[in-house]
Amino acid sequence: MVYGTAIGAVLIATVIRWALGAYVHDRIPFTTYYPAIVVATLLGGFWLGSFASVVSGFLAWWLFMPPTFGFSFDAAQITSLVAFLLVCVLLVGAVAALN
Repeated sequence: MVYGTAIGAVLIATVIRWALGAYVHDRIPFTTYYPAIVVATLLGGFWLGSFASVVSGFLAWWLFMPPTFGFSFDAAQITSLVAFLLVCVLLVGAVAALN
């Protein structure tokens, strides 16, 4: 049940980001995933929050960073992905510690 809720939160964040796509293009691929990661961490702890972070990063990279539905290895995109994952580690750690 907890894993399903965490995956559902990530999917809802993906749908919201998809809906915002016409307005933001590829400038903010990760923004909608932070609340889903917080929900996953609150429900399942550190490891489920970490799992939600990795899945969110994968989905955002695959769906919202050019080329769409593919992986490119542009230095700016890799920097953005690494920064997202580092922020997620801090976010998950803080939420797990406070919970």
